[in-house]
Amino acid sequence: MQIDETTGAPPQASPGSGESPPLTALATAASAAAMLSGCFEEAIPTADEASRFLSQAAPGHSLEDIRALTQMSYGDWIEAQFALPRERTHWDWLVYEARPKTPGIVAKVFLADMVYWSIWRRLITAPDLLRARVMFALSEIFVVAPGGLGNELQLQYLVGGFMDVLDEHAFGNFRDLLEAVSLNPAMGLYLSHAGNAKADGSGRTPDENYAREILQLFSIGLYELNPDGTQKLGSDGQPIETYGQEDIVKLARVFTGWNFDLPTFADSEDPVTRLPMTMHEELHAHEDKDFLGAPIPGATNGTQSLKLALDFIFNHPNVGPFIGRQLIQRLVTSNPSPGYVGSVAKAFADNGAGVRGDMKAVLRAILLSPEARLLPGLGDATGKLREPALRLAHFARAFHATSENGLWRLHDRVSGLDHDLSDAATGLGQQPMASPSVFNFFRPGYVPPNTAIAEAGLVAPEFQIVNETSVIGYLNFMQSLIVDGLRDNVGSATVKPYALKPDYAGWLPLADQPVQLVAQLSSVFTASRLQPADAQAMADAIAQIAAGDDAGRSRRVQAAALLVLGAPAFLVQQ
Repeated sequence: MQIDETTGAPPQASPGSGESPPLTALATAASAAAMLSGCFEEAIPTADEASRFLSQAAPGHSLEDIRALTQMSYGDWIEAQFALPRERTHWDWLVYEARPKTPGIVAKVFLADMVYWSIWRRLITAPDLLRARVMFALSEIFVVAPGGLGNELQLQYLVGGFMDVLDEHAFGNFRDLLEAVSLNPAMGLYLSHAGNAKADGSGRTPDENYAREILQLFSIGLYELNPDGTQKLGSDGQPIETYGQEDIVKLARVFTGWNFDLPTFADSEDPVTRLPMTMHEELHAHEDKDFLGAPIPGATNGTQSLKLALDFIFNHPNVGPFIGRQLIQRLVTSNPSPGYVGSVAKAFADNGAGVRGDMKAVLRAILLSPEARLLPGLGDATGKLREPALRLAHFARAFHATSENGLWRLHDRVSGLDHDLSDAATGLGQQPMASPSVFNFFRPGYVPPNTAIAEAGLVAPEFQIVNETSVIGYLNFMQSLIVDGLRDNVGSATVKPYALKPDYAGWLPLADQPVQLVAQLSSVFTASRLQPADAQAMADAIAQIAAGDDAGRSRRVQAAALLVLGAPAFLVQQ
């Protein structure tokens, strides 16, 4: 489906042509009118349309989630998600789980990697699906990774508190999010502006790290943009840079004087690990801080300097298209059209009530765009490679996976489990919040070299973590997980509890009908995008598995799940 880049609506048939605008084969009479008008707020989806929508708006979904969405409109579902209370915070969960469970024992029970367990808990179990998905998307834009965040216990609380900031502001205003991220202690340590001090006579100068990244990665990007996200070009035909080194030098002065209330962490559970940093005025640079034309007098105090700088960055015309495009990439498609980016940037600039930066308006624009809701035509460059973490979260939700001790200990490198989800050979090749650098696991503009994607001038960010090892490693990991679940290593019992245990009971009645089993799995995982020949081949293979009892039926369901989860129709989200 081609979208008019000016209006964002489907193309209209030429007068007298006798042709109608192309509609998805999944459309019902109720949603057809919405498609023609380009407005999906009131459209009520079919089961496959609901599944496709949830693949964009949730970290994963079940058959029950699909059925619930078919009883309401897209707009009502989004509003209901906005209204849900926040799930238990990562920081609170860590405080509880890190405390001893046996009276008289004062030592902490868990150390390394426990924040990752809380992240999986959130992705797999949280009822507020949209917030969980947006939190994960934001964590790949505002990146904090473990390196340089102190010892293992400090790291857990710092990362947990940072994820709570993203969770809290996912449906708020981008200006508030930008400030909360800037003053978060984890970000302060990671990008080294915690304790950043003014220049002195010894040759010390303010650290420029955060000043550079807040512009390059968190707000305006490297080049000036048109409202639709396309690059502005200078008289020489080249892109126009948004900032220079002098801007970074002066902006770095804004981020001097900010630090924790305490010079060191008195305890890993101390609130200082999640409270915003505070201004230590004696360390703030009282000199020229003008950048990009923003007037910030040198005498301005530290708190006011930050406010003026963030207000100016927030109001820069690049922010809407720059951040909007990345959110589209994380939720819907790697290569949004200029019309799509422009409509989202417009919602960022004004939510309809004169408010700039309203994340709810941005998310509505992303998820209700015709480019998101209409199925692509043959050969259209829409959709995205589904990243490994979301594949696992979807599997776990679809099969109502549980954790027997409530720990969700999926990633554990130190207790003898050797569950390293970051390992491409034996795991997923991705563990949320464990990216190798501030540039995330993959860059938004990554182009796989020597591919048809490159020849077409397209980008495919998630392919930056794809290689021969990761392709086979994912299938091997999922085969083991589907059949055996994932065991924990806590306790002295001979049989260890499950860190993750899928439940196939609800699928067993379909095991005697392989065609229907594959069709149902295809609906949940691919919005019924499996090619008929592939679906039939899967059903034929599954039928060869003996199913005389529940154990045999489970093997059929497991085999079918593995085949679907390895199919291109699932690996590529469209």
